[in-house]
Order: sequence, then C-alpha cells, then structure tokens
Amino acid sequence: MSPLTKVKFPSFLLTLIRHGETNENNQAIVQGQKDTKLNETGRKQSQCLAKNFDSNGFNRIYASDLSRAYDTCTILLSDDSKCIITDPLIRERSFGEKEGRPLKELVAAARNAGLSTPEYIAKGGESLADVQKRVIRFLQEKILLSTKPDEQVLIVSHGGVIRQMIEFLAEFMPTDLNSSEFEKKKKLIPPNTSVTEFRIFYCPAKHQIESVECMRLHEIEHLDEKTKQHALNQPQINAKVAM
Repeated sequence: MSPLTKVKFPSFLLTLIRHGETNENNQAIVQGQKDTKLNETGRKQSQCLAKNFDSNGFNRIYASDLSRAYDTCTILLSDDSKCIITDPLIRERSFGEKEGRPLKELVAAARNAGLSTPEYIAKGGESLADVQKRVIRFLQEKILLSTKPDEQVLIVSHGGVIRQMIEFLAEFMPTDLNSSEFEKKKKLIPPNTSVTEFRIFYCPAKHQIESVECMRLHEIEHLDEKTKQHALNQPQINAKVAM
C-alpha cells in the first residue's frame, strides 16, 4: 500500500470471525443453512477469543442469523446481544437436500456427477457463484453504503462465506502484497473462531473499494496448541467450501 493511496482514500477496518465448533463440524456432517448449535468445544473456543478480544471499538456488529454464528457473537460481546445486526445474506452456503447428511455422501454425489465437491450443486442448494453474489451484495449494500471513515465493522459468519469475502477483497490488494504465503493460506477454510482482518480503502462518494490491506488472516492465537490442532484438523468439504 503506497502512502499516496492511504492519503487519497479514507479507510475502515473490517474484522471477520468464523463461528465456534459444532458437533456437526466434528462429525463431518454437512450443515449449510441447517440451524445447528455450538458444542462445548465451540463455546470454549469463543470464550478463549472473548478474553483476548475488545468488542468496544466496533461501530457496527453483524452476525449470521444461524445460531452457531449468532451465539459465538453473543459470547464475544459478553452475552450483550442488543447491538448485533443479524442478516441472512451472510448465512453459510446452502447444500439443499444434503444438509444434515454425512459429508461423504456429498463427496460421493459430486464424484458420481463427474464434478469436484465445490462444483457440485445439491438439489435445492446454492452454487459457489450464488454465495459470492450475495456476499458481494452484503458488502456493497450493508457495508460500503453506510460505513464512515475510521469505523470498525465486525462480521461473525461461516467458513464458506468468509472465504468468499476473502476471495473478493483479495482482488483489490496490490499484487506486490499478495505473497505466496497469503495466496496459499487464503485458499484454506478459516478454522473455528479464527480472526481475519482487512483495512479497506474506499471512495465514499462512489461507495466503492479502491484498495485493501490484509492485517490478519485465519489467526487462532487465542487457542492453546491442542485446541489449535483440533481446529486445523477438523473435517472440511475441501479447500474451497466450508460446512
């Protein structure tokens, strides 16, 4: 990011947090938009993050209206939910008839159709393009249209949605800042309760992004080593889709 860019355009801070673990995460069950709950590990992960997390600096706080994301957010705010804005646009990808079924069934259905798992669209479900479209709509309509310079915005959502946000925002990063490490890491699904942070430089008059700087990506330093490994080794649909 050049000094000229920073001077020319105002910026705001956007923090993305994935929800804590659920039993379905741990058991490799496809969740999608099924309203699953945090398990004991998920609540402990959220509590560990809350101890090292200052929610007072945020001007606006959004959460998916699915319980696992909303409840993670309330724990971060010490159960003060009054300031949380829920929005279905940041729900996880819908997997239609495969929701609530073992992950291996989704993988097998994709293989039988001659497709990779992310390419496969379950009956009644969404494509990756569908998810990206509503993620971009959310960022444009709910964030860029109303966020003021120097504000801080928090979004607590899901792995697949956060990954689509990262993909979209990375397009605005100067190519010299897109290191090989960043390129490799951005393809991963964010672990449970991981923190990703972007500074977004934008044009308020046009409500459009001009440039983006990644401050943190999939950070889980609030977890102890055993819990970190558990989160990193959790079953995932694959590198491009989260449960």
